[in-house]
Amino acid sequence: MSLFIRKGKLNNSGFSLVEVLVAIVILAIISLPVLSTFSNAARINAKARRTENANTAINNIVEEARIVSLDNLADGNGKYNYQTLGTSNNTYLVADKGQQYFTGVDGEKYFIRTKFNSNPYNSNANAAAGNKKTNNDINSAGLSVYADITASNSYVYRDDSADTEAIKYFSDLNKTAVSRTDISKTIDVTISIKEKSSNHFTQDISVNVTYKYIKEAGKYPDYTARSMDMVTWEFPAHVTGSGTSAVYTISGKIKDNAKNMYIFYTPYQGEAVSGKSYTDSVTEAEMTSGSVATERININYDYPSTYSLTSADHVIKDVDVYLFEMEKVVDTSTVVGSPVYKKMGTNISNVYINGAKAISSVNGTTPVTVYSNIEKWGEINSALTKHINNKDVLYQMTVDVWLWRDVKDEIDDIVDSNTEPTAEKITTLTTTKED
Repeated sequence: MSLFIRKGKLNNSGFSLVEVLVAIVILAIISLPVLSTFSNAARINAKARRTENANTAINNIVEEARIVSLDNLADGNGKYNYQTLGTSNNTYLVADKGQQYFTGVDGEKYFIRTKFNSNPYNSNANAAAGNKKTNNDINSAGLSVYADITASNSYVYRDDSADTEAIKYFSDLNKTAVSRTDISKTIDVTISIKEKSSNHFTQDISVNVTYKYIKEAGKYPDYTARSMDMVTWEFPAHVTGSGTSAVYTISGKIKDNAKNMYIFYTPYQGEAVSGKSYTDSVTEAEMTSGSVATERININYDYPSTYSLTSADHVIKDVDVYLFEMEKVVDTSTVVGSPVYKKMGTNISNVYINGAKAISSVNGTTPVTVYSNIEKWGEINSALTKHINNKDVLYQMTVDVWLWRDVKDEIDDIVDSNTEPTAEKITTLTTTKED
């Protein structure tokens, strides 16, 4: 028996050039989306890092602005240089000392503009679109994490629809529509801190909003739209030192201590046109028919007599009230379909602090200071300027950040005319500054 073995030729020819090219093309097609993903991720990470660094820069500026007066910032007495932009006294280029750019944490350069605005903190009505609405959300006041009104050390009162409710109430009693000028409005705020036991305290805050029908005094019962006693807050004095060196402190700036008060309200009267601005020089008749609201705002407070602002061992300070005038825009036209909008404001002469007019009170020299964005607040009378930061004004602070472009002509134009840079805008933050 014979064994036959068939010998075959091995195929060692490999891939042809065409096959290799096809494989490369397929691999490229598959790889492109992956490479694009990596590229996009790198760009996104770079942008996120740039935004994070810009926010860090904003944080540094805001933190300094919280503790340094606006005058000192503008005079160069802070960490950064504040250069006035254009003709505005309250818009600045914030930069490193001796420079026109701000250096970030990674050495990147930014153009940073900071505005301080003491006007009502709301969007304007769009007259062209016939839009009477204004943005009166609490957050529209520009409060950010740097001034958190929802924190445990704050009371918040908001006046929303009470005016409409009051008009309906008196119109129903009168059997016919009544005018706003037939009704007066008074807001009473009372803040009381009492000693419950040795260096342990309670704090009570009440808000009452009362409407009276003044066209015929006494004809109808008053309408109390808001009568609220906020939950009693109990807290111990903050203690430093011990024994005869112990210092007891009550302060709205200490955690779990006294609370501050935020009041958000909308000006009441003023549906007609008088052409007057928000000053204290208008007559009562002009106020009831013009652009200045007539409501009276009473802010009263009391605290233990054993504590004072200047005491060496029993100190009370920084128990503050923030009086936010929300923007009101009304249709002042008598022509149907042709709206004309006019802003309303509160007369500073109608604000009273512990029974005295705000413009002649000792506001700022006692433990309770009233900050406000009401027109002329801190300007009418020097009594309102007696505070550690000189003015007792609440500013809306807006910080805008752009990438830096070292182009002299553009920089000069920005500084001289307050124009916006052409470089990429990175971020914006709005908060508040008390001054």
